[in-house]
Amino acid sequence: MGVGSGLRLAKVVGGPGHDIMVLPVIPERINARIVFDRDAIRAHGFGGGGTFTLFTPEFSLGEGTPTTGAILPFDFFSTAGFANYNITSFKTEITPSTFTNGYGGYNAVLATQTVTVGAGQTLLLSQSVLPDLAHMSSAQALALRDLASGGDLRSVLSPVVPTAAWDQKAVNLTLGGLMELHVAEGGLVTGAAGSSLTVGGLVNDGIIRIAGGTVTQRWDLPSPYVTGLGDLTTTGSSSDAIGFRDFSDIFTVNADGTIDPKAASKYSGSNQQLAANRPVYKLGLLDQGEGIRLGANSVIDLSGTIIRNPYVTAAQATTDGRIIGGGTLASLPPQWLGGWRYDLPYYQTGGTLSAAPGAVIDLSGAAGVLRQPTANGYVQTEVWSNGGMLSLGAGAILAGIDIRAHGGNAQAQGGTLQMARPVLTQHDTPTLNAVSADLITRSGFDTLIAMGGITSSGDATVTLDRAFILMPQPWEYAGIPTPGEPERIMSPTISTGGDLIIDAPYIGLLNT
Repeated sequence: MGVGSGLRLAKVVGGPGHDIMVLPVIPERINARIVFDRDAIRAHGFGGGGTFTLFTPEFSLGEGTPTTGAILPFDFFSTAGFANYNITSFKTEITPSTFTNGYGGYNAVLATQTVTVGAGQTLLLSQSVLPDLAHMSSAQALALRDLASGGDLRSVLSPVVPTAAWDQKAVNLTLGGLMELHVAEGGLVTGAAGSSLTVGGLVNDGIIRIAGGTVTQRWDLPSPYVTGLGDLTTTGSSSDAIGFRDFSDIFTVNADGTIDPKAASKYSGSNQQLAANRPVYKLGLLDQGEGIRLGANSVIDLSGTIIRNPYVTAAQATTDGRIIGGGTLASLPPQWLGGWRYDLPYYQTGGTLSAAPGAVIDLSGAAGVLRQPTANGYVQTEVWSNGGMLSLGAGAILAGIDIRAHGGNAQAQGGTLQMARPVLTQHDTPTLNAVSADLITRSGFDTLIAMGGITSSGDATVTLDRAFILMPQPWEYAGIPTPGEPERIMSPTISTGGDLIIDAPYIGLLNT
């Protein structure tokens, strides 16, 4: 795949019967790189920062000067002063062509990039800010008052990264395009309460801890690379893109490494027909269709907490603060984003979630005692927060995962499980989209939302303390759909593979 922005290079050759064939000329390498002095960026504020947006042909975290694209240090997100970081990258992998068509040149293919937080490394999602009056010296406060209009704040104040949770401000980081994040064993992603992390794919073998945070998995891709747009219930059609790790996965490759265009491909048609007619892209750690993979020792901890106010009197210190609810872990269903890129409609889409036994997803609420205002002044009051949400728009294998979504105490609400086309069972089973009654009870979910349809495997009795909702699967298509397709997709279905009982105080059947 090779798409330029206004400039296209090509060479003209004589084809069979002297027809003119125009072949794109792919360069030997991409030289574009982005290098800047991080100290030249001054985005700090007293109440929080703005937005940093970066489009780059390649991206990685670490130190050094890139040969292509951009490299940002791990602490950039906690020192630059922005609140939002939107980074988009579509890598083009260029290799010498091995096709025996006599044209030579290079192959160019869209490639997944793996951004790694390695053992001993920390990705901190917390803003650096200018200190307020409570955190500056009397000399700084005096100098600030004397600073003339248009004066340089940095001549008086230096930005700081607050260490107290009470003072920390959330960072929202998006790694868009075709990038996956790998948190290796011993790696840590953490941040201020309420921070969010949005990634194309997630492989977690380490720890992600963000109190009340949001972790979202979604690929933002042009339509040819999005699976199943015409029918959200099936994949693997003749028009779907193909992910591969080596050309031998999709082409028939000769013993000497060359590829005969006329030889049969590993799919339908010849090697040449496959290259011409099917979008292909190179995979990273995740397989095609995967969105989130959790290792056996991994932890995604988005549980709530109580954040104490460290600036009150000693007598009040244990009871003054704020409470945070459980967060959200989500993978998103295919949906048109309403825009176009590279002359193609642009979609978001999630992948399946899978995990090794023992992986932990903690979305639970919190509870404690805080001072609360009443008619008679502040009174120590028991407080609690609700469990969070697990939203699985592309399906999941949930068996073996230690999911915690209980509310902070008995008065709090448990979490919400939202899933595309769940299959209800009584007991855990390691199959795609199976949701057992045992898991719902064990995990503390009070609400189940089924998108697109629901069925069961065997007899099952599911008890929910709050609600069961059946709703259409989110769907928005940029093209002209097959007649009747929107109505079919937007009408959720109910079927059973045995006796199914759903017991809940509220049941909503939407658009059925």
